[in-house]
Amino acid sequence: MKNRVLAWSIIAFSTILLFCPACDPVAAPLDADTRLRIDTTVQAINRKAQLEIDSQCKQAQLTILPKLIDSIKQVRKSEIEAQLRSIPK
Repeated sequence: MKNRVLAWSIIAFSTILLFCPACDPVAAPLDADTRLRIDTTVQAINRKAQLEIDSQCKQAQLTILPKLIDSIKQVRKSEIEAQLRSIPK
């Protein structure tokens, strides 16, 4: 959970960082080097965040998904047994 918050914080910070200069009406346009540095930095942050999110997703698939599937199977089995008991003999 802490890692997920960190990943989203990084994404939010980078987004804010990109759009804050746009709020200033007298700001000079960014030169090519500055844009390249910003793009490179954001790409690196996004790659890191994506790796973290993929890792968390994989972990959830290995731990949470089997429990959910077992729970759904158990509920469905109970429903089937209830339907079979309601059939007249």
